[in-house]
Amino acid sequence: MFAALLAATPACRWPGPACRNGTLCGGRCLATNSDPGNCGGCGDGCPPEHDCAGGRCVPRCEAGETNCAGTCADLLADPRHCGSCATACASGLCFHGACCRGTNVAGRCWIVLAAGGPAGLAVEDGSVYWTAPREGAVMKTPVEGGMSTTLVRGRDHPVAIAVDPSFVYWTDYNQGGSVMKVPLHGGTATTLASHQAFAEALAAGERAVYWTGRGRVTAAPLGGGRLTTLASQQALPFGIAVSRAAVFWTDHAAGAAVLWRSVMWGPSAHRIALKGILERTMRQGEVMAAPLAGGPPWTVAAEQAGPGGIATDGRAVYWTDDGSGRVMAAALPGGSPTVLASGQQGPGDIAVDGASVYWVNFTSGTVMKAPLGGGDPVTLASGQNEPGAIAVDGSSVYWTDATGEGRLMKLTPK
Repeated sequence: MFAALLAATPACRWPGPACRNGTLCGGRCLATNSDPGNCGGCGDGCPPEHDCAGGRCVPRCEAGETNCAGTCADLLADPRHCGSCATACASGLCFHGACCRGTNVAGRCWIVLAAGGPAGLAVEDGSVYWTAPREGAVMKTPVEGGMSTTLVRGRDHPVAIAVDPSFVYWTDYNQGGSVMKVPLHGGTATTLASHQAFAEALAAGERAVYWTGRGRVTAAPLGGGRLTTLASQQALPFGIAVSRAAVFWTDHAAGAAVLWRSVMWGPSAHRIALKGILERTMRQGEVMAAPLAGGPPWTVAAEQAGPGGIATDGRAVYWTDDGSGRVMAAALPGGSPTVLASGQQGPGDIAVDGASVYWVNFTSGTVMKAPLGGGDPVTLASGQNEPGAIAVDGSSVYWTDATGEGRLMKLTPK
């Protein structure tokens, strides 16, 4: 009976090698989706200088180009395919894979890197680090653009920020006040100082982090430890910068620190009102310094009309003076103050590199630069909405903008 069943069953044939990801052509399994000699079907070859993509013959693209539905496109510069195929730029401008939001007179392009109410910002190791006070977060965004990463969440109004090659530092700007740090790539946050009410500005040095607040300039070791007061009985210390030898800060007179807090973080209506109060009540301010090793503070520049942002490259110290509309510099050590730019409208935060000094004008909505050795200021970006913080790296300048819920901006080349 079993023999009869076998006799009645058709002969079984082994199908040979599986061809699950292609097409069986003459006993061979071919990738007809990508094989230029069998594109879309067996024996359907593509003409010269063509490749096979998705089973269709398409023109062969040059190095650095991507085939977008039969069109070769440079995703870094093509406004019809900016960053990815079929991503069109309304402005008609694409730069480094991002749509330009505008250009300046020199043709430089600025883009939006991130949104979400940025306040302080710093640049390190290919990323922009920024605080988002309303979200209680410390954020990280690649300098070339892309997804932002939340490093810390749930903080109480993080504002000032600084970075070094290993950590991000920030201040929680509130009545209790803390100075915190977290690794650049995320991890556990550590408290360096607590009970630091309304810490204004922050700078990271080689061995310590420094901040201003409540009439004092204070330092904490980078690894944690005992706090050191470098200066006390200051009127209203605000901006801060550090070199290898000294820490520098701006000291406002009555009403000025209130203006700065309102300018950077408060509602627009309050900013305008407090600006008027400042102009009526402000006394003369100073730019101050103190040695990192300890010792009495000294005056870098006296009789300033409202010093705010400050930066140093170790050879000189640079600051903005809102009351006089000037950008200033003083060579180190002990040089007399000189004017780098005048006639500025609301100069605020400031940054420096090896060739130029950069600043934002809050009132006129401009981002500016001027040569360190003197020369005419250059407008890098205009039409900005209350630009606040600023930072630079080797190729670009970054700043915060108050449009909508707030934006993080980038301009390349600087």
